[in-house]
This record gives sequence, structure tokens and C-alpha cells, in this order.
Amino acid sequence: MTTQPDNAKHPNTRALITRAIETCGLTQKQIAEICNVQQSVVSGWKAGKIVARWKQVRPLIDKYGDVQGEKTSNTYCRVMNSTYVLGGEVISYLQDVMTSTYMHESSLAANSAEDKNIKAILEHSHSILKDMSKAIEDLGEIRFETEGEVYGFISKFNKGDSRDFYDEFIITKRVQSNILRLAHRYEKEYVKIYGENIFEYTFYAPKGDFKDKYAWMKWSVISSLDGLLTWVVSKQKCDRGITEVDSNHEHAAWVSEIYESIDAEELIRKSESYRFEPSHECFVDRDILLFSLIHAFSKNGYDMEIVKSLGQ
Repeated sequence: MTTQPDNAKHPNTRALITRAIETCGLTQKQIAEICNVQQSVVSGWKAGKIVARWKQVRPLIDKYGDVQGEKTSNTYCRVMNSTYVLGGEVISYLQDVMTSTYMHESSLAANSAEDKNIKAILEHSHSILKDMSKAIEDLGEIRFETEGEVYGFISKFNKGDSRDFYDEFIITKRVQSNILRLAHRYEKEYVKIYGENIFEYTFYAPKGDFKDKYAWMKWSVISSLDGLLTWVVSKQKCDRGITEVDSNHEHAAWVSEIYESIDAEELIRKSESYRFEPSHECFVDRDILLFSLIHAFSKNGYDMEIVKSLGQ
């Protein structure tokens, strides 16, 4: 738990003053008297033009903290002890793909010479899926810690031609997505997080013919009145962007890792070393991500040693 020195900037000054006015019924003049500043300073705080120091607003927080405490909240599905198990469910799914999808598409590819080439690819696909199913069955079940390890296992069976378009026919992205969804095992709990959301970042990857894109991960940073942060890393619950998920709530289709009570400097360090799945690493520009985080913290009054202040 970090303590805030008197001369440090107060994160979320604007939100603090707004809540004091709207929730506690205080006027800007009354706030100025409590904080021992000019009313014009309070006006600047409310407009977001000035960031207060802790020593200025601490009397306000001490007197009205319980009354004007933060009311904004979001609910997340937190994932714990996440793992991937390739077992009976995955075997049944692979057998279904082999018997239904393969047989259906093979029947459509039985005529022209071009269709026979497609049929040959489908036959090879059938053989590969059969080998994968047998490998899982022989071992009883296979456990992995990350999505990347599951993709690595699947890629071992993509033997033969190495061309990208060929891989699409062998084990399609939809099949990989469904394997991941069926294999994912985790404990979950529902968490309500109170505070002001000061940072949102959505990670996108190309979809289909690259003319469209889908969101595969989101980062949220939520600040509380004590200046500490909650970092939420959310990933799609299933289908990894291949199929749209029917949801009437923005958080329902996502599961989250939640890092509680950390300060800005610690969050920056964790984000710099965060391990992205190999399949998505190429879609992340860490320099842009780092700048976006630092900008959000600096804008909301967090003092960080890596940010140099000019013109004060």
C-alpha cells in the first residue's frame, strides 16, 4: 500500500470535486474554504484545467470521504487457475468434424479436376485430424498452461505443404478456435470493481480477408480515491473473434485477469513484461501501448519518475 506525499498530485481531481458538489451538495465556495484555496482554483479543478495536490484536497477527503466515496462500478468475470485440457470433448469434436464437415465438403468436390485438388486437400485434412484425435486418445488427456502451447501442439500436425493457404484448409482457424474453447478449464468468480476508469485499450487483429478486424483483448485501469489502481486484462470467452458472440452486455463475452492495489510505476513494469500469446504478438506495438499508459497516468495526476515535467 503506497502513501501519497502531500506534494504529490491527486489522481482524479475533477471527479473528486464533481462528486463533492453533486453528492454532498457542496458549493465551490465551500470547497475552497475547506481546502484553504481560492474559489478560482476550485473552478479550475472542476473544469479539469488544474490538478490538485494531496495536501490541498486531503481536508475535503477527511471530512466527506465516506459520503462522497466512489459510486461508479463494473462487474467482471475473473478467471483463476486457467488451464487447457485436450480430452474427450475435443476428441468428440474432431470426430464430428471428420464425419460431417469433411464428408459434406468431399461430396461437393468430386467432379472437375480443380475440385479433385480440393478433395485431395480435404482427404489430407481428414488424415491429420484423425492423427490428432488418436494422439489425444492414446495419452488419455493432454494439459497445457497457455493458448500458445495448444497452438504449438496443433501445429505439429500441420505436416506436408507449408504454404499459408494450405494451412487454412488443413486445420482451419475455426477448428483451432473451437478446440481452444472446448479445452479451456478455469475457476471463476464475479468481481465488482469500484472506481474511475482512467484507461481503456482494445487490441485488434485482422479478420477474414483483412478488410475487417476483431477485438481479442482489452486492458482497463481503474483508479480509486487512495490513488491505487486495479488493472483488468480481459480476453474473449470463446471463439477468439471467429464467430460473433451473442451478448447484451459489453463484459459478458470476456473473462478477466485482475491485478489489485498496485501503483502506476508497478503497473508500467508489469505491462512491459506482459506475455502475449505468440499468435497475437505481431499485432501489439509495445511502444504505443507504453506511451498510452504513461499518458493516461500523467493526465490523471500520477507522478512518475519516467515523466519529465517542463514549464511548471
